[in-house]
Amino acid sequence: MLWLWVKVIAFLVFLGAGAALLNYYYRHKRPGIKSARAGRIHLADTCALGNRQYLVVAQFGRERHLLGISPNAINHLSSLREVELQDDKPQVSATPIVEKVEGVKG
Repeated sequence: MLWLWVKVIAFLVFLGAGAALLNYYYRHKRPGIKSARAGRIHLADTCALGNRQYLVVAQFGRERHLLGISPNAINHLSSLREVELQDDKPQVSATPIVEKVEGVKG
């Protein structure tokens, strides 16, 4: 009976070590996951449109751009105004993009 508990505890230690290694990999080895540093491109926001199509707000410094992403292409849809912080909430305005979004969905 004691041997069974030793095996269970050893298995749980093995699972914990695997989880710790995966956590390290996802936090330190994958680009774009860390918080944004000055001068780096990161995704400020994403929105799934369905069928593997997305709208993405990519930010580089204070510049933001709206991108349409599909399996076959990445399209620049609009430049967004620079980020202005008011009451700790970012305010971003975009040019009208309804026709462009229809083209990405299409």
